[in-house]
Amino acid sequence: FYSGEHHIKLEASPSKMLVNGDTCTVTAVVEDEDKHQVSAYNEDITFTILVGWPKNAKFAATGTSSLTKTLIGGETDIILISQSTAGTVTLKASSFTDIIYITGYLNIPVVTTLLELAPVPNITYDGNQVSFDIEVQGTEVNLLEMQVSWDVGNPVETLNKIDIAGVTIYDNNPIVPVGSIVYTDDLDERVADIDVTDTTLSTDIYTITMYFDSNMSGKTFGVIFNTDSGNYHVEINEP
Repeated sequence: FYSGEHHIKLEASPSKMLVNGDTCTVTAVVEDEDKHQVSAYNEDITFTILVGWPKNAKFAATGTSSLTKTLIGGETDIILISQSTAGTVTLKASSFTDIIYITGYLNIPVVTTLLELAPVPNITYDGNQVSFDIEVQGTEVNLLEMQVSWDVGNPVETLNKIDIAGVTIYDNNPIVPVGSIVYTDDLDERVADIDVTDTTLSTDIYTITMYFDSNMSGKTFGVIFNTDSGNYHVEINEP
């Protein structure tokens, strides 16, 4: 059951695009105030690129800054295609009848570099060691900082070391430390903000290995590369 249409939810997959011809699919769903899909809503919907047309992105179907489709079952989608300039695309969706006017908004980054899990991420848990593969696409990344978060245990775990492609970028060795770390804890999660050794990652696939002082089997990790300058986020779960 649902009440009357209230807003339009927009979601992009993927959430970012590389410049020069990358695409993403934006799905629009009409929802009520409690975020239930209004499947009986079959009106026209207009998509408009408020910011970013034509330099950052266009609609793949038309190349224009706006287009209109008809919702079926309260849902439809469109495809955006990136252009030659990086920036943020602001997309608006709107629909109206004689008695209602509903909207939704979404920002979609168009970037020169993507850093994400590799197509085959090779996620491995081995006691206190967790490793996975990432892929850099587009242009190289200068890795400056990282953030690693996980569901905290008792006793609280410590991150001892991070290697990337066999090179140590963080190590809490008290004699010869590499980089530095600051922890933030709450009842459920530990967050480690890490100043790593500056490392240039060209377009390729890299293995990241994290070493802890405790067995980390079964834990879920959030890893952000360049927390302050790019914010490339991946989720790691034990396979």
